[in-house]
Amino acid sequence: MLRPRTGPMANVVALPPARDPVFALAPELRDERDTAMTETTEGRQRKRRRTEGLIDLFGHTYIPDQEDPEHQVIQNQFQIIRRMRGDRYVVQLFSWLDGGPTEVVVMTEAELLGPNVKLYATEENWHTASEKAHERRRYRREARRSQ
Repeated sequence: MLRPRTGPMANVVALPPARDPVFALAPELRDERDTAMTETTEGRQRKRRRTEGLIDLFGHTYIPDQEDPEHQVIQNQFQIIRRMRGDRYVVQLFSWLDGGPTEVVVMTEAELLGPNVKLYATEENWHTASEKAHERRRYRREARRSQ
């Protein structure tokens, strides 16, 4: 008889084996392919099982630029920290001033995979994308001023 899970992992929902691409691999390949190194916000690395889905990915949400509506600007920066029941995830937002954690919000999988969100596998890629986005916005502002 199955007992219900309790504790902090009680709400974690795993994909059924038929829908999980890792289980489609030959058993001898699973150990090598079902983990990835992920850099955490504290600068430490840990192994992340690919079967955890979106957990530990970093991301940005985008909104239209008020000065130039044809382009988008980053609204929030975040890391996905936990999966809840259904298609909801707990997301840690980070401050633009000091980079520290601010509030925790819940986002749906549809929001996280939608057109207004970009996800990154590493913290380094996340920071690089943010820097490039700010550079592009600055160049657009300078181009408008010079016209």
